[in-house]
Amino acid sequence: MALEILQNNEAFVIDGDLNHTNVSKFHASFENAFTDTNQLVINIDKLKSADVAGVSAFESLYQQAVKHKKRLVLVGYGSRDLYNHFETTFTRN
Repeated sequence: MALEILQNNEAFVIDGDLNHTNVSKFHASFENAFTDTNQLVINIDKLKSADVAGVSAFESLYQQAVKHKKRLVLVGYGSRDLYNHFETTFTRN
C-alpha cells in the first residue's frame, strides 16, 4: 500500500505502509517539523505496517524532538512494530 501523509487540523495522519521504499517521503514531510511549533502530533491509526527503516524514521523524528526540546505525540493504535519499539525503548530505562 502506498504511503500518504495528510495534515488534518493540528495533526498529521500517516496512512499506509512505511518502509524502506518510501521512508524518504516521510523524512521530507517532517524535515522542518519543529521549526514553527513546540509540538508535533502524528495519528498512526491508519499506519498499516512499518519495517525497520520505518521504525527508524520515527525514532529519528523522536530524537529531533528531544534535541530541540519539543514534543512528539503519537496517537492511535497503528503499527504494532512501532508500538513495540517505543515500548521497549522507554521501559528499558
